[in-house]
Amino acid sequence: MFHNQYHNISGAKPLKTNYHIHAGIEKEGSCGQLPMSAVVSAYADADYDAIAVTNHDTFLPITPRDDITLLKGVEYSHTPHMLLIEVDKFHDVGHQQAIDIANAAGGFVVLSHPNWITPDYWPLEMLDNTTGFLGLEILNPLIFRLSGSGLALDKWDYLLTKGRKVYGFGNDDFHSWQDLDRASTMVYAKSTSFEDIKEAVQAGCFYVANRLKLNYLNLDGNCIKIKASHAKESHVDSVHYRFKGTGGKLLHEVTGSTAEYEIDTSQTYIRIEVYGEGGALLFTQPLFK
Repeated sequence: MFHNQYHNISGAKPLKTNYHIHAGIEKEGSCGQLPMSAVVSAYADADYDAIAVTNHDTFLPITPRDDITLLKGVEYSHTPHMLLIEVDKFHDVGHQQAIDIANAAGGFVVLSHPNWITPDYWPLEMLDNTTGFLGLEILNPLIFRLSGSGLALDKWDYLLTKGRKVYGFGNDDFHSWQDLDRASTMVYAKSTSFEDIKEAVQAGCFYVANRLKLNYLNLDGNCIKIKASHAKESHVDSVHYRFKGTGGKLLHEVTGSTAEYEIDTSQTYIRIEVYGEGGALLFTQPLFK
């Protein structure tokens, strides 16, 4: 029997979050040259509820605000990169030990842009031998204007097929204004506190989106029923649904305002991709047995 972590979201408004933003370091060659206050204000204006400024191996003081929650974090920058969320110390100790320290401190870890530059940026062997991370960036639009691929669905399916319970995140990897609000992690948390956000993401009760929203995802026996729609007012009421299973196999696809799929119970997980007009997209987290 598959478990549906989205069973009670109908009508609920998810928190709009982002965990990969660079800002506020005024020095040549830095990753975050735009003022932190201006960047944070821009994310607040774009209706984000919580963000983490995760500069490379560096922490900046956080000034609390009433209009947006600021989480602590850092991007561990010894290749390959990863995001350490809600930690306030950088430990240059190697990937596995850094993950272990972050988890022990009560944070969580997301692997950064797994297909940047080359498909081996996060090598499969290293993925196999690295444990304790919560998820990976399946969508990082910055990479599309650099090199490599900003999508990492292949790495995600590789890990899921091996029985690894990892989740997909969507982050801007903000460096300049053109990067703002291109990928969001939409979290069904009870509040914007880190404890509630962490509880929701550890349960897989979130999705990745750009300009689409999840209206509902129900599981009636073995039948998945889903509706997604464009996040802004649109007369277009049709999107394209793709149901993926073990190994990333395409199990079913349909275009319409809603979709249904009777689960092939031989699959070890089911995840859903949704595509709308103008490149709008949405990825659910996997449903596991």
